[in-house]
Amino acid sequence: MFGKCYLNLKIYSQSIVHQEIKDIIQIKEAHNARGSFIRSIQHSLIEVNFFLGEQNWILLVDDEYGDYDEVNQSMCLFLVLRALEEYSDAEDFLTWSRYYHIDSSEPFYLEYYRDMAYKFNQITAIIGEPNSFISSLDYELRAGAFASLMKGDASFL
Repeated sequence: MFGKCYLNLKIYSQSIVHQEIKDIIQIKEAHNARGSFIRSIQHSLIEVNFFLGEQNWILLVDDEYGDYDEVNQSMCLFLVLRALEEYSDAEDFLTWSRYYHIDSSEPFYLEYYRDMAYKFNQITAIIGEPNSFISSLDYELRAGAFASLMKGDASFL
């Protein structure tokens, strides 16, 4: 009897889509959000072209684990939303540059950070305040909703 209950629970739990993933998909579908890789900058920092409908912005994204994959656009959106959160949370350029482990004396990054205020305002006017939905702990541990997002189940890409 217990074995049968366990089996049914296991099958049921595999079919659950985390609410966090549903929220990411909702933004993706509502705003035709997508991203395309441009180039690696340094370490884990990549440059991407982020689209919301017909509008687009060049953004820097921390891809520490090499997760950015255009085949899994939900993952791309998660990483972009995470980058927008990090920008929003940074008190200033120095805080932001320390987070990304970049040389704050490099003019490219200072110019990018200054331009980011305009980009951030445009993006948030469309999607609202950035929320990557998946906790930092799940992301770092590669667990929970993030583990499901990594699997790239075709039903939610």
